[in-house]
Amino acid sequence: MNSKQKKQRLQADVDTLTKSAVKLSEQAETTGNITFVSKSLTVSEEQQEKKLPHWLTSTSSSLIETIDHLVGYTIEQSEHLLGDTVEKLLHLCYYLGYTPSHSDEFFVASVNAILRDKERMQGLSLLHSALALCFFHKLPEPLVQFIFTVDFLERMDDEISQCYSKATYPMKIRHHLMQLNRAVCLDYPDIDVPWFHEKYIQEIDAHNFQVLLNTDKKPLWEKHETDKNVSKLAVVLLQDNDYCLNIPQLKGECQLKQRHLEMLGYQVVGIKQALWNSMYMSEPKAKLAYLEKLLWPN
Repeated sequence: MNSKQKKQRLQADVDTLTKSAVKLSEQAETTGNITFVSKSLTVSEEQQEKKLPHWLTSTSSSLIETIDHLVGYTIEQSEHLLGDTVEKLLHLCYYLGYTPSHSDEFFVASVNAILRDKERMQGLSLLHSALALCFFHKLPEPLVQFIFTVDFLERMDDEISQCYSKATYPMKIRHHLMQLNRAVCLDYPDIDVPWFHEKYIQEIDAHNFQVLLNTDKKPLWEKHETDKNVSKLAVVLLQDNDYCLNIPQLKGECQLKQRHLEMLGYQVVGIKQALWNSMYMSEPKAKLAYLEKLLWPN
């Protein structure tokens, strides 16, 4: 594919992104800002690197060739790109649950840029970066040691106190720090980061639940101390926004949660929340029958 064809393909992807933005703005009854900004995108590489990751994230659109093009540009120009810019693309790949082409080179370039600029990057950007790298099993220990320190947490407090979005930004920081804390504890136990978000985990995971199964894979309503051969089933209720907009793929956060549940010994079953709460499933027996059919189709 020559340069002209690449630009034409990228412009087609931008047009697709615009349509997605229009759809979202109509659904949300917004003022049309998403539509306006997405239409203003051009296909110059510099603007792609700065703007497209943000709008692909905003619209949950997995445009693979566009992402791979941005990844290639990042690999080539990593020495000249800011860590905050690289983070946006890295976070996009995690957000969409997509492993890009030339991923090893991309992750090396990303790690180098982020470690180089970590003192100047926003705290939330560093949390995004670390969580994405953890998702792809590429998180460097120096970045973990930099984040889980009193100095960094105090820096986060200062950042929160000076932010404009007092209603949402502190919650974003808390949520991403919790996710990173859990991910590091499970995926990198040798780093020995302490776990300090148990209460918060219980708060946000209240919509999911577990079922205990006996040796015959039948549900147990109570677990006794003598029950040694009990397996655990985690039922994760999924919403429409847990999937990419244009393809039926779970986003990275849900993939990461399921991976961690499996590491903790759970068999994981994902069910769309709309179905679980539907009239068809209103009776407990109907829910149980659905789970049995899902687990044992034969």
